[in-house]
Amino acid sequence: MDNLHWIERWLDHLAAERGLSGHTLNHYRHDALLLDHHSRDTPFDTLHDHDLRRILASLHQQGLSGRSLARMLSAWRNLFRFLMRRHGFPRNPCDGLRPPRHPQPLPHSLSVDQTFALLEPAPRADDPLAARDQAMFELLYSCGLRLSELARLTLTQLDLAQGELRVIGKGNKTRIVPIGRLALEALARWLALRGSQSGDWLFPGRNPQRPITGRAIELRLARRAVLAASG
Repeated sequence: MDNLHWIERWLDHLAAERGLSGHTLNHYRHDALLLDHHSRDTPFDTLHDHDLRRILASLHQQGLSGRSLARMLSAWRNLFRFLMRRHGFPRNPCDGLRPPRHPQPLPHSLSVDQTFALLEPAPRADDPLAARDQAMFELLYSCGLRLSELARLTLTQLDLAQGELRVIGKGNKTRIVPIGRLALEALARWLALRGSQSGDWLFPGRNPQRPITGRAIELRLARRAVLAASG
């Protein structure tokens, strides 16, 4: 099978199992097609790290910034992880590669690799805290929420039957956003364990009559990141 086939299989996986938007998928498609173009039609399952070093060096010489190359390499790495896991590819040629250095301010968002690593661990079915965390992180990722929006969600904002979430943002502006399949599944697990003593908050804090705080979510994310890195 040619490289375009593998790219489409990967994109189908991202759309179906992660519920990514068409805009995001177009970015990933662009990065994967660029890899195919610069690999000179070499089959993906025969690419090695030295091939990708050559491609990265060529793109850097053409003026692509270190930031753009880092994003691109992250997408390629995830593509090959998928191909190894689902289609028996022999190696990930991105392993060990680093993009050219570039000035890096404090990050405002997670990379593809970081995000997938955070979402990968599945909670135990009987662990309410882990189920709550998984539901929060999947919803945060699937719906593109701010921490403050996630923290103050109520049950009335959630429509599982329609797969939608009514989000109240800055200035009390309301928007309706679709919820991805994995986020819906995580929410269903959490709601089954949540109990009825938690009032109307979707994610209650230590006091079940009050919502979890944005700071508490940050700490839970940091803890998950440590577990993902050690795994």
